[in-house]
Amino acid sequence: MNFFDILRSHALRLPDSIATASSRHRRTTYRQLWSRIERGSARLQGEWLVEPGDIVIYAGHAHPDALVLWLSLARLGAALLPLESAALLLHAGALASRHEVRLLLHDDDLPAPLPDEFCACARLSALIARRCEHEAQDCPESTAAISLWYPDPLAPTAPASSFSIEALLARSGPGTAPGAAAAQVLFDPQRLQRQILPALSQGLPLMFE
Repeated sequence: MNFFDILRSHALRLPDSIATASSRHRRTTYRQLWSRIERGSARLQGEWLVEPGDIVIYAGHAHPDALVLWLSLARLGAALLPLESAALLLHAGALASRHEVRLLLHDDDLPAPLPDEFCACARLSALIARRCEHEAQDCPESTAAISLWYPDPLAPTAPASSFSIEALLARSGPGTAPGAAAAQVLFDPQRLQRQILPALSQGLPLMFE
């Protein structure tokens, strides 16, 4: 049973258990989380034509829907490049060019950090805000594929590190306590290993600041 099978199982066995919550954003149950991941995969594939191996940028500050974006991309065999610091946002154009980015999604309260000639840009809320007319097709759901390119915020011009869900889970800890908080840098590999993936694997609630 891989990570996506586990999330599907939580949606069936723990449908009303809280997956994510915060004081600023709506609560999401495990049933809702999996439904949004499916919808996100369908929209990325059907409307933005994201394919396996493509890279999508997230520009923002640890919005819960960014987690949906990452997992939706991973189902398709695509990868996320997160820009969650001012230093990385300053280098958004160079990073987008280096990685041949297909799409950029940004927090709704953040202006698009790139002009359209670099890649298509949209608000993060566009991922799941409305009903999707498409259905995702042939999702490989490989946890071994690269699903995260992590640029070092202290060295934005250095090559980004790459991670698969499988590799992150292999280095994860024994678990995280219910109510653990996700800070403003959601996609830090250590946070994913020690907190976010263990919580989701165990069907625990993940609190966002």
